[in-house]
Amino acid sequence: MRQTTLAALLTVLLGCGPMPREFARPVAHAPISSLYGKWYVVATNFPMWLTGKKTRPAFTYGPLDPLESGAERMSDEVSYTAERGEETLRGVDTEDLAAPGHFEWRGEGILLLFASNWEILHVSADGRWAVIHFSETVATPEGVDVVSREPHLDAATFDEATRFIAGDPELADVAHGLVNLSDRQGAAPRAR
Repeated sequence: MRQTTLAALLTVLLGCGPMPREFARPVAHAPISSLYGKWYVVATNFPMWLTGKKTRPAFTYGPLDPLESGAERMSDEVSYTAERGEETLRGVDTEDLAAPGHFEWRGEGILLLFASNWEILHVSADGRWAVIHFSETVATPEGVDVVSREPHLDAATFDEATRFIAGDPELADVAHGLVNLSDRQGAAPRAR
């Protein structure tokens, strides 16, 4: 009983933040299967990816059976390079039936105690890059990632992504400090 209560308390304290906010632009909704595969985080304002201690972040999504409620799910593997080498965090994303394009991530194993909410705000016409918004949790701030099927984002594509973000003043505020990680391959990072 005590362990169950402690686990429930930790889940409340460390779990989900509020559902993602509503932006002027609607959430992009595409079939969940279009997200399967590897996406590289090529621009972000997430502090964990900006310290230089964890580099080359990527998300890999894969198919899972839907829940009995009909909610779609996918596996979610976050990989990055750290001082000890390649590291991976595994979890499951469940799409909100009432809000397609919104997902709740919940970790696996000990990470089961952690959850967060995220949403897809834009997918490029060619499906090669997307803008993701993630909500604040007790452990992490709210922010924005630009993800790409390629590990590097050229300047023109970065500018296209930042124009999309700038088109919504509230999103632009949330994306403050966005850094093109591709620039870290030699040149100084560009913040937007």
